[in-house]
Amino acid sequence: MYVQPIRPEQNLGQRPVVERAVPGRLALLLNANAKRVNDKLRHRLSHVVPDGDLYFTRTFEEARAVAQRVVDEGYTTVFTGGGDGTFVGFFNEIMNVIQRRRREGANPPVPQMGILKLGTGNALANLCNASGGDGVFDDILRTRAGECGATRRLYLVNAEGKRSPFAGVGLDAGVLNHYVETKAALAKGPFTNFFAGGAGYFTAITCRSVPTYLFGSNPVIEIKNRGMAYRLDDRGNVVDPPMAPGAILYRGLAIMATAGTIPFFGYKFRMFPYVDKRAGLMQLRVAALSVPEILGNLPRLWKGSYRSKGILDFLCDDIEIRADRKLPFQIGGDAEGYRDYVRLSVAQETVELVEFA
Repeated sequence: MYVQPIRPEQNLGQRPVVERAVPGRLALLLNANAKRVNDKLRHRLSHVVPDGDLYFTRTFEEARAVAQRVVDEGYTTVFTGGGDGTFVGFFNEIMNVIQRRRREGANPPVPQMGILKLGTGNALANLCNASGGDGVFDDILRTRAGECGATRRLYLVNAEGKRSPFAGVGLDAGVLNHYVETKAALAKGPFTNFFAGGAGYFTAITCRSVPTYLFGSNPVIEIKNRGMAYRLDDRGNVVDPPMAPGAILYRGLAIMATAGTIPFFGYKFRMFPYVDKRAGLMQLRVAALSVPEILGNLPRLWKGSYRSKGILDFLCDDIEIRADRKLPFQIGGDAEGYRDYVRLSVAQETVELVEFA
């Protein structure tokens, strides 16, 4: 078990460390299943990235093979294109290879990662100020030329062995599950591509998520601290001494319990507005809200400015979540089925993300 050592109080308010980006050999890993990844894009990318450094994958097996090649050939920078889930998938496969090599006696470095804005939600791409549209080509060229000024050191959430920028149970995962189910139901129709993005999310929310949570009952959720945890007030200030391991952070009805190490979900939904209060910890947000309250205050919720007694925030590094029923579960914006128990912790390994601003 990884438990982050307790830091002195004066570290509160520390921002993520920013270092100089190091140019070097660059690999580009694209999820061929992503909506914006097509033959036209592949052709255009072949003019800015050598063929030997350009990889398209459709299956997990292909991704594993590419990750092994990336590590063994010593790429210093790896770009992923296809959304937050694409980054999560490739980065975890790369880290799995690195850990195997270290057990074998080698010591390969962790490459710095770049994000191309080619997904649907693009939370990480927005975090790093990645360009949209044709700007993705400029981002690659600038990085290869060493013109990107810095990298952002990012901590990640460890959920069931996967490292990701956020994970949780309840409403957020329910929307993802409904989106996947809606897209699958319309996969063979004439509007397949139309429902593969924002329109699909809107349809899933209005036709599936809202009725499900409006007329259903909220689950009872219990969250236990296993490491270090601070309770925050509605402005993100620490209000109590650190909570001891074993302490119950929350027990009661809730529509969602989710944790992240970046400020927002996709589409810049600022779910974790206080995550930068302290480096090395994730923000846990518990929402004991009704659907009418959510819908009535959605703009402020989206901006991260809505305050309510039904929103509880913590900074922590290792927690257990138990529910009285199986709840939708998501890791990095990808639906992962249903769970009545999850453990979320801050991953031991950090990642350096290329900054484009």
